[in-house]
Amino acid sequence: CGRSRRRTGKVTQVCAPALPQPKARAFGPSRKRSVNKTMSGGNVLGQYIPVESPVHRLEPHTKLLLTLILATAAFLAGDFVELSLVTGLVIVFTILSRVPATQYVRSLKPMLVLVAVTVAAQLFLSQVLNLTAEHGIALKEEGVRQALTTGMKLLLVCWVAQWLTFTTSPVKLAEGIKVLLTPCRRVGVPVEELAMIATIAIRFVPIVFDEAEEMVKAQASRGADFESLHFRARLNSIISVLVPLVSRCWRRAEDLALAMEIRGYGAGGKRSRVRRSKMTLTDYLFLAIGVLLLIGVQFTGGRG
Repeated sequence: CGRSRRRTGKVTQVCAPALPQPKARAFGPSRKRSVNKTMSGGNVLGQYIPVESPVHRLEPHTKLLLTLILATAAFLAGDFVELSLVTGLVIVFTILSRVPATQYVRSLKPMLVLVAVTVAAQLFLSQVLNLTAEHGIALKEEGVRQALTTGMKLLLVCWVAQWLTFTTSPVKLAEGIKVLLTPCRRVGVPVEELAMIATIAIRFVPIVFDEAEEMVKAQASRGADFESLHFRARLNSIISVLVPLVSRCWRRAEDLALAMEIRGYGAGGKRSRVRRSKMTLTDYLFLAIGVLLLIGVQFTGGRG
């Protein structure tokens, strides 16, 4: 309320109408879904997705060991039966992570080109194609099976890597790398520096993808033709994206280095930890399942 004085000298009190107050919204499931959707963005390659799940509660070095075990088992698998076992366990771990399957599909789309190139190279390098004047192009069944197996292995490794980055934050990932490399300190290996380098590299992957997407949209709005059939026109369009992209990445790296220097990172002394890693029964259970799978794949492969 306020006071208003008229010409007559009489003071009257005038009250403004009360404005309607916005209702407070609870942070319910719908709100969480919108936050997760915002965090995922357009490209979720290498991005951490905070979800409450048993996999997220695992220790970071446990998930790193599981990633190495599953990737090794995928490469050791010799046929589709063994690959099916590895794929089945990866699917189970994916379901337990409670990360939507659409996130994995969207993040694996850029890898499909690499998988297709690898399969095509495997077809040629393994002498699958017999280019003869009489018979033309002949595909051997064994070579095709080997090429498809190689493509599945590569796709599985990419899938497991996404499972790790989706369920582990960059800070915890650096902590896990540091724990695994702790024995190497005795031989003079800079464990903390290597862990920080790996974490920054992983963290910069989604940032670079977002920057590249913005650059492509900006250049397309300026008339750049990325779908032209002419090689020279397409090369000029790609160069118009690469040059500012490298410049932005370099600027981000300089800002990060300056921020770390200001905060005294690497100024000497032993770094302490706020949280001590401690493995639980769930960690040992996940590791035991992964080791049993690796032994089973190795045993069946040795018998074959």
